[in-house]
Order: sequence, then structure tokens, then C-alpha cells
Amino acid sequence: MKIRIDEVPKEKKEKHSLSDNKIIKDLEELKSLINKINFIANKSVKK
Repeated sequence: MKIRIDEVPKEKKEKHSLSDNKIIKDLEELKSLINKINFIANKSVKK
């Protein structure tokens, strides 16, 4: 489920703007974790 920024009510967006940086950081960490998992999975599949 994806929420486009313009679909989020403005007041809600402003209220959560303080935690946006933390969310972005968490997403980046999650992305790199998924990349590592995919890398390991691909390696074990190729064996």
C-alpha cells in the first residue's frame, strides 16, 4: 500500500515532519538489509 505525499492531509504531514528523517533513515537501513538478504539468497541458490 503506497500513500502519495499529496494524498496525506497537510496538517498530518506537518505533524509528522519531525519524525520524517528518522523514518527515511529506517527505510534506508531496511533497504540495505533487504539487499544483503537478497545477496545471500542469490549466493545460496547458485550453489
